[in-house]
Amino acid sequence: MLVTCYKWVPPSNSVVKHYLLDTNSHTFGEINYGINGSDTNGILQAKWIPSGDKVYFEVSRIDETNSGYCYIICNPDGTNLRCIGTNYTDLSYILKNLGDIGYQKNLNWNPDSGKIVFEWEKPGNQSTGVYVVDGSGINAHELPSATYPQPTFYDSNRILIVTDEGTISLINNSGNLLQDFRPENKNERYCAFSLSPDRKKIMFAAGSLDSYNLHTYISNIDGSNLKGNISYNENLWVNESWQPNGSLLLVNQNRNLYVVEGDENNKRLLYEGNASEPNGSLMEGKYCLLKMETSFIR
Repeated sequence: MLVTCYKWVPPSNSVVKHYLLDTNSHTFGEINYGINGSDTNGILQAKWIPSGDKVYFEVSRIDETNSGYCYIICNPDGTNLRCIGTNYTDLSYILKNLGDIGYQKNLNWNPDSGKIVFEWEKPGNQSTGVYVVDGSGINAHELPSATYPQPTFYDSNRILIVTDEGTISLINNSGNLLQDFRPENKNERYCAFSLSPDRKKIMFAAGSLDSYNLHTYISNIDGSNLKGNISYNENLWVNESWQPNGSLLLVNQNRNLYVVEGDENNKRLLYEGNASEPNGSLMEGKYCLLKMETSFIR
């Protein structure tokens, strides 16, 4: 088990430590990155990579001369540490030179943890690039980029990105276009998407150029059975939640809870009332967790 501990050090620093907890032997040990005390300021929460044999975490810093955000990958004992996409292997140096790295974000692993895709705004660049590296964080190459690409692996060799033209493109590791998802309404543009856990369905958020309101759609991954009016919200994905096996989608529309299901992506009313924030991760057959909003009149 990975544990992240923070200790606030006035006026603006913090001490950050990552620990490994062996739940069998109940031993507890700090991961040694070669730095201590307030030098750890800027390190964020540690996480396991999907295969479970390495850990990764973000480091962040904002100041007048050294601002940046990047991802670090290493062995669980802190060895073989690297800032992804770079030759930097010393965490103290990385933290002191984040301005030379730039801003990395939206990291996404492929299913077997063999590749990483992420966004990277390099120093002096006003545009965001999409990069793929191998599971050790090396051998970076750039793919077709966009303003807000949100790259996500569909499988080990194919990647979905949001284009500046308002479509969702499926590309291979070389950047070649394989498939385009386009809104049926010519006045709308896709601005975000969400894959079902089983990778069989995809949900889109769409908006028009003259409005901040968003509509969501769902289709099968091959683009068939596209259904609109799935939900309506001013915020992305606040009121949608996939069941873990991907067979159902819970959505909240006008405070009512709906289920989208089946190969035809049909929507049916599940609960009518002041429901919000449905949690599909707790669905087990018949049950789901939702938040109720109640007003009282005196």
